[in-house]
Amino acid sequence: MKLEWMGRHRNSIEAIIKMCNAYTAISYMPVISTGELELSPNEIQVLEYLLENEERRDNMSVIAERLQYSKSAFSKLVKQLVSKKLLDRFHEANNSKNVIIRPSKFGRKVYKEYAESAALRWKPILDNMDKLSEKDEESMIDVITAFTNLCNGQVEKYNQKELEEIDLIKIEE
Repeated sequence: MKLEWMGRHRNSIEAIIKMCNAYTAISYMPVISTGELELSPNEIQVLEYLLENEERRDNMSVIAERLQYSKSAFSKLVKQLVSKKLLDRFHEANNSKNVIIRPSKFGRKVYKEYAESAALRWKPILDNMDKLSEKDEESMIDVITAFTNLCNGQVEKYNQKELEEIDLIKIEE
């Protein structure tokens, strides 16, 4: 059966889905393993975001939203990183509920070591991205953002009523 709704974009959509499936498969596997310390891509992503945005005073809820994590999943990641001594938690003197997280000295050291090896692993991707014009790269980001929004159920055209009208038949075991 030909999937005509995708038009000429079938190969691109397949590539996006393959990328997401591949990332899902490794998202909790360690990318750093020193014997005493293991970090998943998700943990590295949080540490990297915090290092890159140190000047911001975002609380945990804001960071979770920016990284597209649920608050509970993000809290779990932060708890893991604190237990590994990679993050420190603070709260403002006048608001103890507003938790601010910062990379620890050890977290900075670990990330620096990770970044050196990541630069080598990401080189083929970055080399391919260098072939894109700025406009093409903006278009690529737009496509990825639209797919992210679709995955998060944030597409405005989504109509819950249409789903409720579908008749379902239970499969008997």
